[in-house]
Amino acid sequence: MTVLTTGGRLPSRGKNGSRFAPECCLDGMSKGDILECRWGFVEKSGCAVAVLTGRFLRSLDAKFRLALPKPHRDALGCQPGNTVFVTLGLDGCLAVYGADAFHGFAARVRHASPTQADVRAFTRLFFSLSEECEIDRQGRIRLPAALLDEVGVESEVVVIGAMDHLEIWGKRRWEQYWQRNRAEYERVAEAALRSGDSV
Repeated sequence: MTVLTTGGRLPSRGKNGSRFAPECCLDGMSKGDILECRWGFVEKSGCAVAVLTGRFLRSLDAKFRLALPKPHRDALGCQPGNTVFVTLGLDGCLAVYGADAFHGFAARVRHASPTQADVRAFTRLFFSLSEECEIDRQGRIRLPAALLDEVGVESEVVVIGAMDHLEIWGKRRWEQYWQRNRAEYERVAEAALRSGDSV
């Protein structure tokens, strides 16, 4: 099995202060292997903002502990004793936010009008389902059983980077989602980028 890797270290900064690493890949895959690994940093308002990317196959242990991929821990600046926020994601997954991203998201929700029924419902559901989880010395977090029940996650999961947060998918559900949407990639990319241009 050939491995192309940066050795788990963040790459050197470029002239503009941004950091990028080359793609890492494995010819084969087993539990805990990296499926894809890319990460980068972009500059925003004078500080580096992590862009979370890549796909990793992981297994939960009997206590529902998940080892966060090292590139994701590095990008988030997570150390043992730090915390992340785990909550219900969309399309049948769990979402994991670093503290800065979570509080930034909360600020966006805070500015929405509380007189709208959808805003009140989302606020209640999202924050009541969010839990702060501590990272242990082995880079693991213990996923709340109630959240795992919500999405039906089994022992094998796929952890993906989704720009400003991570998503945790049951392996079978991710494979179904991938097969269902991969063929539509060009179409949804055009629609998403067109929508972004109009904002």
